[in-house]
Amino acid sequence: MISLTLKFLLLTFGFYLLIRLAKRALRRWLQGLLGGEPQKTSLGAELLPCSHCGAFVDPKLGLHKKGKFYCSQDCAQQGPAVP
Repeated sequence: MISLTLKFLLLTFGFYLLIRLAKRALRRWLQGLLGGEPQKTSLGAELLPCSHCGAFVDPKLGLHKKGKFYCSQDCAQQGPAVP
C-alpha cells in the first residue's frame, strides 16, 4: 500500500502542475485580450489591433490615420479609444 507521505507528495505535485498550467493559460488569454502586440493567424499572417475597437485585422485590409491603425473607416473617424 502507498504510504501517507507518498500520497501527500503526489497530491501536492499534482496541484502544483495544475496551478502552473492555469497560470500559463490565464497569462496567454490576458495577453490576447489586452492586445497591443501583433498576433499571428494559423496561416502565419500578422494581425494588428484596431486603435478604436480593438478588433484584430490583417494590415492589408485596415487603414492608417495619424499614426494609428484602424479596422474600418468608421473607427478611423471616431478616433482612438480613450482608456
